[in-house]
Amino acid sequence: MDIVNYPQFNFDDVLQYGFIAQQVEQVLPALVHQSENPEVLDSLGNIIHPLVVYKSVNYNAFIPIAVQAINELGAKLDKSTLSDQTVKTNVQNLNGSLAKVKLMRGITYEWSSSAQTNMNLDSLQHIGFIAQEISSIDPLLTFVDDSSLMHVKYDRLVPVLVESIKELDEIVQTKDSIINVLKTNDSIQDYRLLALENAVNECCNNRAMQTTNGSSSIDVELKDGQSVVLEAAIPNPFAEQTTINYFLPDNILKAQMLFYNAQGKLVQSVELTEKGKGSLNVFAQDLSNGIYTYTLVVDGKVFETKKMVKQK
Repeated sequence: MDIVNYPQFNFDDVLQYGFIAQQVEQVLPALVHQSENPEVLDSLGNIIHPLVVYKSVNYNAFIPIAVQAINELGAKLDKSTLSDQTVKTNVQNLNGSLAKVKLMRGITYEWSSSAQTNMNLDSLQHIGFIAQEISSIDPLLTFVDDSSLMHVKYDRLVPVLVESIKELDEIVQTKDSIINVLKTNDSIQDYRLLALENAVNECCNNRAMQTTNGSSSIDVELKDGQSVVLEAAIPNPFAEQTTINYFLPDNILKAQMLFYNAQGKLVQSVELTEKGKGSLNVFAQDLSNGIYTYTLVVDGKVFETKKMVKQK
């Protein structure tokens, strides 16, 4: 308190805690009242201390207001963490989280000098995002306050990060499974040679009689009834549906057909349980246009991989 200019109040010279009455009056005028400290005269009528008009704050009235403010703040905090399934509807899985995270740009920054002055911000270095950049990726992750300043809802980033990690893990597992399948062969080169051999055989099957250097020749096709066969998809390219024919001999223990997109991500895995001639009717109305591959895995080894093209 100003004990030098206002000795008539007999103020203490210790640190005090409180409010500025003029500031409180702008928000809660009923809690502020104006008072007067009369002038003090000496025996001759001279003014020793002039009249002082001052404002006082009713601190007792602040108690119920502060209690209610704390209760309201607690309610807001409870709602921000409320996640019980009984109060939620239209629940849907987050999709494309990894793509969103890849677009995000983490930064270090300091508050501008004007912001420090106007908003009483610190001058330390921080880690975070640019709210406008995050809003362009997903508006649900930001909000605009009463001052038209944009904020990032960092708590909402957590589910996006969790789902992006799961998507990334799925990609890694898919690639690992392909590597493990290839490793079951003697070598990757053996697999490539096998695929080339099958392609040559398919090209040469069912050829008609030919004439070479004036002499006739007859092509003879030898088949083993117990050989694995994987045929090309018909039709290919296709719009909505295509069929893949195959043959599995009786001595096969386990067979799978694996479908991959152009990025090598596993799209579908089908167990082939029936032996002999079989066919897969592939329906892909909701599949994006592009090149896909299907791989026949027999008893843990890749037998053959073929391509098919989805186009509308």
